[in-house]
Amino acid sequence: MFDVKKSLQIHSVREAFEENPAEALKRVKAMGYEGVELNYPAMKKAGRPAALYAEALKDAGLKCFSFMISLEHVETDGLDYIIEYAKTLGTETMVIGAVNFRQLKEEPGYAQKALELIKMAAEAFEKAGFVTGYHNHDSDQYVVDGEKTFLEYLMSNTPNSFVMMLDTGNMLAGGGDPIAMVKKFPGRSPIVHIKGYGQAEGYTTPVWDSEIDWKEMIKTAVELGGTKIMSIEFGKRGDYEPFDRAEKSFVWLSEQLQ
Repeated sequence: MFDVKKSLQIHSVREAFEENPAEALKRVKAMGYEGVELNYPAMKKAGRPAALYAEALKDAGLKCFSFMISLEHVETDGLDYIIEYAKTLGTETMVIGAVNFRQLKEEPGYAQKALELIKMAAEAFEKAGFVTGYHNHDSDQYVVDGEKTFLEYLMSNTPNSFVMMLDTGNMLAGGGDPIAMVKKFPGRSPIVHIKGYGQAEGYTTPVWDSEIDWKEMIKTAVELGGTKIMSIEFGKRGDYEPFDRAEKSFVWLSEQLQ
């Protein structure tokens, strides 16, 4: 049995969370999840203060295991503001996600620019007491340095304290191998996004039908990656009800961890 905490990326139930954060979090807790990952861009757009979300987390009995921010907001909103926002939520892990794919492909030197910006933000976040890392998207499989994808380039040029929040579905969608990636950067995957993906249904594929050896993925993540938290995520809407899928995903993950 693997000792792993189970989390839900709140983007999975984003409509309900946007309408009523407190009620949505209570429903997540009732399923058995121990924590959530929250998204700064969506919360900022909603215009609610961080204290409101902190109170909702407390009332629901959930931890904010991680806090997702975009590289765009690192540039525009100021690190001090983001840091205080995250501290109010009580999170311990800051996760930067998604470089601009168009710029990555078309602008000479953008990969280096993005790397330096991420490193600058990570230094500030770590100084403030946070663990800091990067969340991969399918576009991060774009080759930028010889044979290295952007994700490999980033992880190869950051210290071991900088973590890789590997998203299994995004890695598969980009043509990568999530198991091999964990092995390539051992000890740097304390949190893993468990997301489904398949050639036929794409991102609407539930995790249990995903084209991956889950037993090997979970074993590798825990034993080599150092994974302590697994966060269920699904984003693209399909013929399913979000809370129903979140609950079924929780049950499935619990069975895989036994």
